[in-house]
Amino acid sequence: VDLNEKNVWRTFEIIFEGWLKEKNIDTTHPTDEYLAFRRLIKYHTHHKLLAYGMYLKDEIVGFSIEGSCGANWTMGYFLKAEINHKGIYEFMRNKIAGILVDQGFTHQNAEYDLGIDNLRFSKNSWHPTAVLKKYTVAL
Repeated sequence: VDLNEKNVWRTFEIIFEGWLKEKNIDTTHPTDEYLAFRRLIKYHTHHKLLAYGMYLKDEIVGFSIEGSCGANWTMGYFLKAEINHKGIYEFMRNKIAGILVDQGFTHQNAEYDLGIDNLRFSKNSWHPTAVLKKYTVAL
């Protein structure tokens, strides 16, 4: 997906907002994850991003945004999809992993957990080869 293409960020935003609603998360009080997504939209030109879309017919129903962070590492910033498509997350993770390997990447830090217990639990269920330490830098 070309992140400079007209309306692509709005499409991603609609999918993200739909995901929040499906999870019964109050969209009038943005979550830390949604605020981080909004910051990425604002500052996306400052990062080397890789974006992938999951299409059903001609419509994007899921997306992944990755960042290159070293010779063979990627950072998975966001992966969201319309959750009414059973197995879409597993399918997307598998396909994106294959694409990243084809591009020479060997490791992926799949999404910041942002202190979200469910996301941390989900990430641990993938049996990671390593867990990176998290640091906070304050100026």
